[in-house]
Amino acid sequence: MCRLFNSFNINRIKLRGGEKKVSMTLSLLITCLILTLLVLQLIIPAEKPFFTGTLATDELPRIEDGDDLLAPVSKEKTLGNFAPSDLRRIPDYLSMEGRVMYLRAVPLEHLELMWRAADRDNVELVVRSAYRSYNTQRTLFNNYVRDHGEEEANRFSARPGQSEHQLGTTVDFGGTDADLSAAFANTAAGRWLSANAHRFGFVMSYPDGKEQITGYIYEPWHYRYIGVESALEFNASGLTLKEYLEAKEVAAPPAPATPQPSSPPTLPPPEPKRDSNDEIPIRRIHLDQSEITLEPGEELVLNVRVIPQEAEGQELTWESNRPGVASVKSVDPRTTAARNPQGQVTAKTEGETRVIVRSASDHLIFDSCLVTVSALATGEETEQDILPDPPVEQVDVADPEEEAGLDSAPAEAEVVTDASGLSRPALVLIGLGAALLIGAFATVLVRRNKNTALVPAASVKAVSGHFAGQTIKLKKGQLVIGREAAEAQLIYPESNQQISRKHCIIKYNRAEKNYTIIDTSTNGTFLSNGERLTAGKPYIINPGERFYLGDPKELFEAN
Repeated sequence: MCRLFNSFNINRIKLRGGEKKVSMTLSLLITCLILTLLVLQLIIPAEKPFFTGTLATDELPRIEDGDDLLAPVSKEKTLGNFAPSDLRRIPDYLSMEGRVMYLRAVPLEHLELMWRAADRDNVELVVRSAYRSYNTQRTLFNNYVRDHGEEEANRFSARPGQSEHQLGTTVDFGGTDADLSAAFANTAAGRWLSANAHRFGFVMSYPDGKEQITGYIYEPWHYRYIGVESALEFNASGLTLKEYLEAKEVAAPPAPATPQPSSPPTLPPPEPKRDSNDEIPIRRIHLDQSEITLEPGEELVLNVRVIPQEAEGQELTWESNRPGVASVKSVDPRTTAARNPQGQVTAKTEGETRVIVRSASDHLIFDSCLVTVSALATGEETEQDILPDPPVEQVDVADPEEEAGLDSAPAEAEVVTDASGLSRPALVLIGLGAALLIGAFATVLVRRNKNTALVPAASVKAVSGHFAGQTIKLKKGQLVIGREAAEAQLIYPESNQQISRKHCIIKYNRAEKNYTIIDTSTNGTFLSNGERLTAGKPYIINPGERFYLGDPKELFEAN
C-alpha cells in the first residue's frame, strides 16, 4: 500500500489564498473506500429480507387480462408478474421533483388533458408515483411489514400482484404539504380531482369510510384510469371501485322461461316549451375520429357532434397541444346537416399532437383526436413504436416523522433491486474495475487542472421567503426561475399567483465575475431598492446584490 501511495505525484494547484500542495490522497481514499465496500459485500452475507415469499398471492385466482382497463384488482385476486407493454414516460412537468415514472399510453394522454384543464383553473397537479412492477411492490410491502407489522401494512399497502399501480393506469398525486394523508382531500388539487377527475377517466379507488369494503384506508391521492365512459358511469353509481368492478364481472341474469306480460307502451310527457332565447347546455362532445395520420402540408376537417342534438350551433373552441406539429382552426359548417363549427387540421412537421375541441361555456366538456404527422413510408419503425427502457422506480425515502395511521400512509421507502442476474464475485470484479477507472480519472483530472485557478460555482442564495437559506447553483452557468415552466430550474411557490410561468433568467459571466439578469415576466423583477428592471433588457448585477420577483419578502442574492 505504501508503494501505491508513493507512486502518485504530488500536484500543485493555484488557489485564491496562494499556491498550496494538494496531494492525491483524496482520490486514493475514494478508491480505497470503494474497494473496502466491495470486499465487505463479498465476505459478509447479504441481509435476509424480512418477508421474501410471494405472500400467498399465487394461491389466489389469477386476473386473466391485466391490460383490461376494468381488471378487478383487489385482495382477493392477483395479477402475478403481469407488466404492461405500452408504458410511456411521464413528462417532467407532471412529475414530482423530476422523477422518472411511467404510465400506459392512453391513461397518460388523458392525464395530460386533465393537467391542462386543472391548469386553466389555476390548480397544479403533480404526480408522486405511477407504475410499479411486481418486484418493486414486493420490496415495498416487505419494508412496510418490517417497520409496521403485517396487519398494519395490509391497511395501506398492497401485496405484490394486488397493486393497482402494477396495471400502469394508476397515479398517486402529491406535491403538497399534505401528501399521503387524508388532509390531501382539502388541498386545491384534492378538491379539484374529487370534482373533475372522472371527466377524464380517473376515479378514486379508496374513498373515505369504505375500508371494510376496499380493504384499504382512505387515500384521496390515489386515482386509477378506467376510461371516460366507465368513469362517468361509476361516478353516478355511488359504489366503491371494487364493488363497481365486481358488478361488471357478474353475468347478466338468464332470460325468463315464459314471456312476462308487459304494460302497454306510453308516450313520454311532452317537453316544456322553451323560450327561443334559452340556450340548452351541452352535456357531451363527440369527434367522429379519435386518431388520424397526415403527411406534412395535408389538411383534414374534423366533424364534431354535440349531445343533446338540440344544443347544436353553440360556440366551440379548438386547440392543438403542439401547433408546430399540426395546427387547428374553427371553420364554418360545410353542410346544412353539420350545424357545429368544425376543426380544420393542418399538418406541418413530423410528430404527434392532440387536437382538442371544448364547449366555450364549460371547458371541462371536451373530446380529442390524436394527430400523427409522418413522412415515413408504411411499415417503417417510428420512435413511438420503440418500447421504453425498463422503468427505474423512483420512490421517496421515508420521513422518520411520518408514521402510519388511520389517516395517513408511510412515505414510500427507497427501493434497491438487483435484476442483473450476475453473481456477487462478478459484481465485485466489475466494481473493482470501476474503482480503478475512477482513481485514474481523478489523477488525470487533477494533473490537467494543474496551475489553474479554482473558481467557485456560480449560484444564487435565497435570503428570505419560501427558499430561505438555500443556495441554488446555476446549471451550465444559467438559472431560469419560474412557476412550472418546462425549462425552469427553480420552481417558484405555487401560492404566489402573481409570479409568471417564466419569471427571469440569470447568467454568470466567468470573465467579468458578475451576473446578467433578464426579466421575462409580466409582473416584474426588482432590485432590493425597489427599482424595476426593464423586461427583456439585460442588467448587470455583482455578487452580493439582491433582487426579488414581485414580492419583496422573497429575496434572492447573487453569490
